[in-house]
Amino acid sequence: MAREQLLWLIKKGDLILSNEPKVAQQRFTRNFYENGSRKGKIIIYAYDDDDIPERLYNSESDLTVVHTLEYDLTEIPLQEFVRREPLGGGRPFYVAYLTLTMKMDTRHLKIELCWKNKPLCSLNLNYLSPE
Repeated sequence: MAREQLLWLIKKGDLILSNEPKVAQQRFTRNFYENGSRKGKIIIYAYDDDDIPERLYNSESDLTVVHTLEYDLTEIPLQEFVRREPLGGGRPFYVAYLTLTMKMDTRHLKIELCWKNKPLCSLNLNYLSPE
């Protein structure tokens, strides 16, 4: 995904059934050097209008930050990650494949970030009060 690009996993008007949650997933890669930081964050935004923006730079003031998922891969042994050698030489780096899953039903939104199916961080939101 390009820098500053927005990816919308759940869009306004998506059908949400009362008996079955809507599930959306996106795979991300996180590259880092051997002695580099393995911490990161993924910002979850909401947007109320119909025409969703594609870039952050021209729409940041119109977006609402729902939550910031912060993750830390530091405790995972380096050999667990995929090691890559840059084409044409250079410093080798490591790749972590992360999966962001959003499950939305008529009252709740669950967001979970996983590495190799192991949860790194999660969030449960109740967005409608009980009747």
